[in-house]
Amino acid sequence: MSLLSGFFTLPSALALYVYKRMRFELSLWQGLESGSEIIRKADPRYAQLLSDLVDSQIKNEMQEFLDKARIRKDLIFVETPNLGICSASGTNFFKNGDAVIEVAPGFYEFDKDACKFVMKHEISHIKHNDFFTTLCVPCVCQLAASIFGMCFLSFLPALVVAFAVSIVSYALFSQWREAKADDFAIENSSVEELKGGRRFFIAFQKVSIEERNTFWKRITISPGGDMRLDISHPSITSRIQKIEMALRAKNININVEKQMSNARLIIFIANKKREIGRAIEQAGGIPSITNPFTG
Repeated sequence: MSLLSGFFTLPSALALYVYKRMRFELSLWQGLESGSEIIRKADPRYAQLLSDLVDSQIKNEMQEFLDKARIRKDLIFVETPNLGICSASGTNFFKNGDAVIEVAPGFYEFDKDACKFVMKHEISHIKHNDFFTTLCVPCVCQLAASIFGMCFLSFLPALVVAFAVSIVSYALFSQWREAKADDFAIENSSVEELKGGRRFFIAFQKVSIEERNTFWKRITISPGGDMRLDISHPSITSRIQKIEMALRAKNININVEKQMSNARLIIFIANKKREIGRAIEQAGGIPSITNPFTG
């Protein structure tokens, strides 16, 4: 046992990150000739830039659903490049921070049903405060493992146990919450939106398969298009199967889905990912208004 081992394994850094997520504030990117600049709320340019990015059409068309789901009134919808095509941040409970749904520019107009399904998945995360609990749970688990390590283990084993417990608890809890968010979207989607969700995941899967063009990507991406290193989400294959089960339960023949729609969405997602790649190179970092999150 070592007091030093307890000092290093106590999850203070993770607890601080949990606190920051509770007080999440939307930051915006502004393109410049020399690259990109991040604009924060204190900047006088923030209000105008936010008004340019906010998509009132999406919120207006989603408002009835948002009211039914009891989502906070100040939820922000913005069209901005993000690594998940559609992603979210914030919680429904801690309202001293922002709650945001990020949608890739043009996605809503290109395939409204697919976009609505994915947005409902992200809305579930906000409604159930997943961006807090998915960090809070591993923080508590790491704290318990740290106390155990201080009492019964030497420094190195205590360190390994604390971080292993944190990673495993995060992976298990996050996958459960992602599955529940899929369930929420499925339960609250029309048949056309379910088809759109299936179309989105199939397209994302096909794009991933096309990206298996290097040795590293052939390791990280399975031949079926699943992300092998993504410990926080269920496999894309399983998510497609879940939607297909819901469609079959409604007596919908999934084999009649138009292949042309799938092909067009594949091209759209591939183009968006390339745009983000170019933005990363220009900005020297992640071109997302928040931390990237693939919902």
